[in-house]
Amino acid sequence: FFKQEKNTHSLNEKKLSEKDIDAFKIMGLELNANWPIIQKKFKTLVKKFHPDKNSGNKQFEDKLKKITLAYSHLRLIMIKK
Repeated sequence: FFKQEKNTHSLNEKKLSEKDIDAFKIMGLELNANWPIIQKKFKTLVKKFHPDKNSGNKQFEDKLKKITLAYSHLRLIMIKK
């Protein structure tokens, strides 16, 4: 009969919205990252982009805001699981 197409996405990926995926991308994470990995990456990014460490550079400040929003969004996703 018919061959079934191979499913290339995991169930977790299918449940993710575009906003969810963007949050993972902003933080430079794989879509299957677990909470401890997300937390560790967030701490690393905060240290890297913190304005105090970058002479108050507006570009770094904006990047840190995006990272913080992405982290908050991912935290909500993890709570819902």
